[in-house]
Amino acid sequence: MNQEQVNNLLTDLQEKWPITDVVQFDDFNLADKLQNLPYQLMRFNEQYIKAKARMDELIDIKNRVTGKKYDILRFHNDKALTNKEIEQYYLPMDKDIIRVNNAIAKQEVIVNYFEVCVKSLDKLQWNIKLYMEDRKYSA
Repeated sequence: MNQEQVNNLLTDLQEKWPITDVVQFDDFNLADKLQNLPYQLMRFNEQYIKAKARMDELIDIKNRVTGKKYDILRFHNDKALTNKEIEQYYLPMDKDIIRVNNAIAKQEVIVNYFEVCVKSLDKLQWNIKLYMEDRKYSA
């Protein structure tokens, strides 16, 4: 994936799964944030787990495809190819492997987005706690 594709994917994710408003708080919405935090944490964590499972599935597919292609090139080919030639020149140019690698790269961006969201929500708990303690001592 190029940088433009990554940016477009992140923009789509931010539109479908906005996190900025969820992690911002002030005196007026603090109670709502505290009440809503477990739900939001569960929601984003669920998406992270699903995205991670999909990425693991894609990695398994890549390993199977790579194994099949390797066997074909190594044992069912008229050319006497070495392991290094197969791994460095033939496998990286295979259309099926390129397609799976692109899907893995896209899924990795999705996994990273939801991982950051979950970490942000975890940090929000501490930020609210620190904010409330600071307010208590400054009052």
